[in-house]
Amino acid sequence: MKLLMKIRLMIIATLLVIISIVVVMSGTTYFMGLNFIYKSIGIVIFSGIILFLMIEFFIKKIILDRLFAFKNALNDITIKKDFNQKIPVEGKDEIADLVENSNKMLDVISASQMQLVNMITNITNTNSQLNSEIKAREAAEAELARLNSNMIIASRRAGMADVASSVLHNIGNTLNSVNVSAALINEKIAKSEIDNLLLVAKLLENHQDNMDNYLAHNAKGKQIPGFIIMLAAKWQAQKALLMEESSDLLKNIDLIKEVIASQQGLSTMISTNEHCKLSNLIDDALFFCKKDIKTRHINLIKNYIDTPDLYIDRIKVLQILVNLVKNAIESLTESIIQEKIITIQIKADNPDYVVIEIIDNGVGIDEDNLDKIFQFGFTTKIQGHGIGLHGSCNSAQELGGKLSVHSNGVNKGATLTLLLPYETAETTGDRLGRNQTDTPVAD
Repeated sequence: MKLLMKIRLMIIATLLVIISIVVVMSGTTYFMGLNFIYKSIGIVIFSGIILFLMIEFFIKKIILDRLFAFKNALNDITIKKDFNQKIPVEGKDEIADLVENSNKMLDVISASQMQLVNMITNITNTNSQLNSEIKAREAAEAELARLNSNMIIASRRAGMADVASSVLHNIGNTLNSVNVSAALINEKIAKSEIDNLLLVAKLLENHQDNMDNYLAHNAKGKQIPGFIIMLAAKWQAQKALLMEESSDLLKNIDLIKEVIASQQGLSTMISTNEHCKLSNLIDDALFFCKKDIKTRHINLIKNYIDTPDLYIDRIKVLQILVNLVKNAIESLTESIIQEKIITIQIKADNPDYVVIEIIDNGVGIDEDNLDKIFQFGFTTKIQGHGIGLHGSCNSAQELGGKLSVHSNGVNKGATLTLLLPYETAETTGDRLGRNQTDTPVAD
């Protein structure tokens, strides 16, 4: 408004001067004549030109020069991008206000520029940090992949070692019975009185020329027929014992072969399930442990109930039962109790599983060890290895069953409970199919 007011005042002043000149000239024209009029008109024109030049100078000086200076200052700031630079302020009119507002705007731009620079710096630093983190994460992922690969290899090897340990443990259990049978056969043969036939043969050979007279009249010769009859009777008894031990020996050897065949079946994921009567399976397991039960004077109590046949891996169940019975025998062996008892029970109080309990009144299990009893390598026995129960627990799970333990404490016996599923060939096939899909096979 101030600048506009100045221009208006200048125009008004100029008009007033021109009007005054015209009025004066109008008043004197009448007295002075035509020449004076012409001179006056020339003066007015000249005065108008002078006034116009003055107005132009005033506009140029007050307005245009300052605007050009303002524009050049802005161009210089824009080229240099130095928004901290200030434009000089002249006067106190609208142009001065424009310059001051421009300086304020430059201050805002400068502050924004500083914030932008800081933001760019922060983004650059953050980007650099992110790049470092990405590289570190890529390195960590590569290391994790390597560790996972090593873990898979180690897990496979551990699984192979676990299976091998379990198989060797089961074979070792059977080999103990094989050794006992072989030693007994060897002992019976070594102590057999059948060797006395050699003495009889020697006597008969020495008297073969007068055999009839020797057998009929010689004191020693008369005893030979009765001696041979006695040897025959003893031989019959020894033969029966040897045949029994040989049969046991063959059964144990067959079990070893079946354990190995079962392991070979696992490597090809071929189902070895068959229909089995549970009571017969338990009796088979007791057969392989009968010598230990007899020599340790253990009383065996069997409480069986009739149950439907199981469709299951017979060898795997047999290995579990042998391990559980052996565990009970070893517990009783270490116990100082006089009356050693193993009780084996079959129960049908679970709708999904048949329940087998193997109870002993041996050394029992400390409460702190109950959670560790199925861990690989854990044992409380003097000569234990921590393999049998661990392998049995794994085998029970592979069969779709469960194995658990209970004990009231040290010297209070223990109860091992095996749950086996009631399954048909179809449901077992479904479960095996899922296991084949979900579980990798160890090499």
